[in-house]
Amino acid sequence: GKATVKGIFNQTQEQIIELIKDNAKITIDDMAAAIGITKRNVEKNIKILKDDGMLLCVGGKKEGRWEIVDSKNK
Repeated sequence: GKATVKGIFNQTQEQIIELIKDNAKITIDDMAAAIGITKRNVEKNIKILKDDGMLLCVGGKKEGRWEIVDSKNK
């Protein structure tokens, strides 16, 4: 895994980021299925990524998408 300014993301968070890079509109259900973990676990890790400023949710539920915040741009 890659170290970030604020610490090291766990493997699940790394996988979430990779999935989002592939598809910014991916749903939490699809992420859970792709990684093989519960939806609840995905939500928990997404919250950590959001709190860390690594991930943004843009738009509403229907037409929403994820955005990775590149720490190099800060």
